Amino acid sequence: MKKSLIAVFLIALAAMFMTTSCKRSAVPDPDPHNPSTFRINLTGAASPSTLHVPFTNPPVYTDIIVEAQRNDGTLMGNFKIIFEQEGYGYFEGFRASDTRFTNGQGKAQIRYWVPAGSAVRTETITNIRATLVDDGRFDNPVAAVYDLIPIKILPYQTQLVCLHGKVRTNLNVGIPNAIMELSNNGGVTLSRNSGSYDICVAPGWTGILTANMSGYSFIPASYDFSFTPVTVDVYNLNFYAEGGPLATLAITPTTFAFDAAGGSSSVTVYNSGSTTLIPYTISTSETWITIDGSSARSGVTERTHTITATANGGAARTGLITIYADDPNTSGSPLVFSVTQL
Repeated sequence: MKKSLIAVFLIALAAMFMTTSCKRSAVPDPDPHNPSTFRINLTGAASPSTLHVPFTNPPVYTDIIVEAQRNDGTLMGNFKIIFEQEGYGYFEGFRASDTRFTNGQGKAQIRYWVPAGSAVRTETITNIRATLVDDGRFDNPVAAVYDLIPIKILPYQTQLVCLHGKVRTNLNVGIPNAIMELSNNGGVTLSRNSGSYDICVAPGWTGILTANMSGYSFIPASYDFSFTPVTVDVYNLNFYAEGGPLATLAITPTTFAFDAAGGSSSVTVYNSGSTTLIPYTISTSETWITIDGSSARSGVTERTHTITATANGGAARTGLITIYADDPNTSGSPLVFSVTQL
């Protein structure tokens, strides 16, 4: 009997400790002013949040609205928001990314659209990434606050056939944002950053597929399906580009100097030869220099990066930052600039 009572007591004691250790209320919430917590809230929504993609024009649209406020409720006006799409659609002007500034109510709005004939076979979810580049944490002056805004994309019909291919230079470098157009109400889409594309039609479609981009000519000029109805997926419909607008990698400003205490400054990477986007990588081998919170970051122009130098204790030093364009035909690449600290 005595052993039984001890066993019951031990079981009850263990249950009490298990219950206490699992209580979430036993762990205090972090102080909103703690250095390790964000001081900015960025929230976004899509209206409508579901898009039905048609086979033929017109395309479908949704408005993305984000709101920025500090954790004390203060609305953040005139702050830059970077919008980036991760799926099938585009922003105005066939852009894969774009920027807006918040208004007096801390809100920024952009329109997102999905072209007719996009390669959507079944229900899918795509995300719009909205980023506010700001010192969102007290302990990290180059932190970024972002929100992912989901959009459900549905085809009007699920039985589609698709045309697949890639738009490339003669050096096999993909060309983004080439306009891929089908005649006979087949639809239009853009090539991705890799140069690949997909465009879907109803089974039995007939017509002509062409690639278009300002300053370029393409080989072949088109693919003709006028007398061969498309009934199954067709692959390797590749286009090779000749010519094209001038691409020249450039930055502003071109020199950076910090005092012994260190600090941060901004550099904008852009194409000084045309409006064509230049995929690039920016990096530094210096441990005392950071770029947007990391030593390497890829992107497309026009883009602004934050360069930060740590305190040097009074010893002068010089470091280099290098930018490489992904396309070897880009003028001005690699671009090297110096960062000095007194």
